[in-house]
Amino acid sequence: MPSAFAPGKCILFGEHAVVYGHPAVAVAIDQGVRVSVEESDVWKLEGSPFEPSRHPHISHIIQNIFQYSGPPLDIDVDSSLFSAAGMGSSAALSNAFGAAMFAYINPGEELDTVKLAKIAHSAEATAQKGRASPTDTATSALGGCLVVSGSEEHGTKHVFDTSLETPEGSREWSINAVDIPLGIEGAWLVIGYSGIGSPTGRMVSKVA
Repeated sequence: MPSAFAPGKCILFGEHAVVYGHPAVAVAIDQGVRVSVEESDVWKLEGSPFEPSRHPHISHIIQNIFQYSGPPLDIDVDSSLFSAAGMGSSAALSNAFGAAMFAYINPGEELDTVKLAKIAHSAEATAQKGRASPTDTATSALGGCLVVSGSEEHGTKHVFDTSLETPEGSREWSINAVDIPLGIEGAWLVIGYSGIGSPTGRMVSKVA
């Protein structure tokens, strides 16, 4: 059974303004999403009938990215991330599902992490009405610490560039990696959860 794991993320600086080209610094965390897929008689998601309209990230990857027309699949999702809590749950889901689908369709082949990040970013943009920065998806796909900005940032390692047509016009981003200092393994990142969800699309529209 093909399976893939993708971590969540925490944005240290920048948050939703990164959608409009302002810099953001994000780190991957050890919690995330694992997705498994296997052939089935009918389409299922976590044991229930799969409803494409309710799951735009998954639907986009199936229909638009892989243009999959094979037998129905049983999709299992195991997540340790709170939803709508700023931990990148939808990005982790998109990355994990994209990687699991790739493994199912192309057994034995390795998926490039930059390609995976772009697949997941495309899914996020579709689900969020065209407003989605690549911060969550890139951090989840690449891991480590990233700086996402409208241009390359001094003191970082450039990884890739990407762009998106949004309702406000064309946006471009530079994805840059930051070397994490040795010995930082003993440091802790404490994340507080208020219990009140904030859907990304709605929050981003308020920053516009």
